[in-house]
Amino acid sequence: MKVTDVSAKQPTEQTVAANEEVYALLDLSDEREKECAQKGPLAAPDALEIKDENGKIVWSQTAYAFLEGDAPDTANPSLWRNAQLNHIYGLFEVTDGVYQVRGVITYNYKGKRKTLKLKDIKDGSDLKESAPPHA
Repeated sequence: MKVTDVSAKQPTEQTVAANEEVYALLDLSDEREKECAQKGPLAAPDALEIKDENGKIVWSQTAYAFLEGDAPDTANPSLWRNAQLNHIYGLFEVTDGVYQVRGVITYNYKGKRKTLKLKDIKDGSDLKESAPPHA
């Protein structure tokens, strides 16, 4: 899977000016949103990817590994940070008895059950079934 080189182009003067306004407006050192996004992890696959019927990877979270660094000058720092938070994936306990699967393509699944069932979105087969730790 091809990964885009985010440092390939230089930003325009307008982009630099717009991003400077964002940096001045937002406190990007505030880690509260990141702490919330990382709270309550229960399980996550080592690699989150989707393969076609021939086994070729057609979508992968690893393609977004470039988000782990600081925003390049060409990217809006607020959008970059949002993308970093969306890159956190797995099964999370949001609050007591409420669970959420994050980062599976663009879907989020929520549920409040005694048993959680994860299904493959492509063929509907069961991926995993487990009782939450507090069930």
